[in-house]
Amino acid sequence: RIFTAATIVPTGSRLVYRPGLIGLAKLRYADAKSKVDIWQDVAMLLTVTGSVPESVWEAATLIPPGNLDYDAEPDSQAVYAEVDSLFTKSKQYPSWEKELKTYLYQERPLNLWFSADPKLYSDPDEKEAAFRARLKQLMREERDLQIEKLRSKYASRFDTIKNRIRTAEDRVAREEAQYSDKKLSTFLSIGTTIFGAIMGRKVASATNVRKASSAARSVGRAAKEHDDIGRAKEALEIQHQKYAELEEEFQQELDQLEEPIRPEDLEIEAYPVRPRKSDLMVNEVSFVWLPWSVDPTGISQPLYRLEEE
Repeated sequence: RIFTAATIVPTGSRLVYRPGLIGLAKLRYADAKSKVDIWQDVAMLLTVTGSVPESVWEAATLIPPGNLDYDAEPDSQAVYAEVDSLFTKSKQYPSWEKELKTYLYQERPLNLWFSADPKLYSDPDEKEAAFRARLKQLMREERDLQIEKLRSKYASRFDTIKNRIRTAEDRVAREEAQYSDKKLSTFLSIGTTIFGAIMGRKVASATNVRKASSAARSVGRAAKEHDDIGRAKEALEIQHQKYAELEEEFQQELDQLEEPIRPEDLEIEAYPVRPRKSDLMVNEVSFVWLPWSVDPTGISQPLYRLEEE
């Protein structure tokens, strides 16, 4: 077989066919954790200048299987390079097939990416940047759910304190109203007692003494009502303080959840999946001629394609 030249021979250079070795295989990558189960065609190409290397597949190049184009006939102007005698031994090719199978199993894993938290595996053809972007989106969605759960968690606690605040406010209003009534009643009682004493000119009469005693008790009750207002306001202030503390606690947790997610900071690791040995199939290992151009100074370059266009 002769590889097809993808480019023409430069002017002044000559076409040289050099010996090579092509290995074609089919690999299956199956992994339960990542839920990957795919087949891949593989082509390995070795160019030989001089002797065949001891480890042929380690020296070979992985090429896209779609680049395997062959000429029906050799170019009449081509020159053939010297061929190592190993290529002429038919028994050598089964050995190379076995070596290719071992090499592909050990050296050709399917490289995926893995995130432990949240648990996610990349797709077979997914690049690291794309995986990080997908991971960021997933984390953003999970974070939104956590924020909703957080709001729901604190909603009942906020409602409880709000109800306590309303109750405390009602108590303050009630105590202030009672104090106002008592203060007015006391004022009237004292005023009546004094007025009666002046008009009756009997300050120390039994009636006036009773009235004075009643007025004194009214003053005491008014003072107690005033103290009740202070205690009610203190209780209200305590509830306002609890509400402020709860708001601060909620905001701290919310701020932690709302921290920006930067793809480059996400922790991921390589997750290699080896080809399944029982399904690894070597379809072909064969000798090929590879077209090279060699200029008058001896500088050579391949004329066949090694990469996808």
